[in-house]
Amino acid sequence: MHVKFENQSEFNAEFYNTLYGRAFRDYKCRKCYFCKFKGSDEHVGDLIIGDYWGCQPGMKVYNSKGGSVVLSKTTKGEMLLERLNTCGLYLVSVDQEYVYYNQPRLLSPHPLNEELWRTIDHQRDNKHF
Repeated sequence: MHVKFENQSEFNAEFYNTLYGRAFRDYKCRKCYFCKFKGSDEHVGDLIIGDYWGCQPGMKVYNSKGGSVVLSKTTKGEMLLERLNTCGLYLVSVDQEYVYYNQPRLLSPHPLNEELWRTIDHQRDNKHF
């Protein structure tokens, strides 16, 4: 995680070693672990947007600072991507199976961490949260 402030000071840390990163990783709602929309026909969005994990040096879309993937789920999503492509946004087709292999959370929720949730519940019950 790299943050540059208006006063030109900077903050650098591995994302999951920051409080924000830990919260992002560990403190999801329990419902998120059982999301009925991931990888199903009940998906309600036109697009899925996520990190392009697995993108390696040498691939035409590689960026050392990271990349994103946008997957179209509907005709409306396809039309939006076509329109964005004509507006100067740099879009490249990629192998969807490769994307899903490297970013499985696009298709299925993260497994529930029972031990983590017992700790969270205990801290809440004891007002340490």
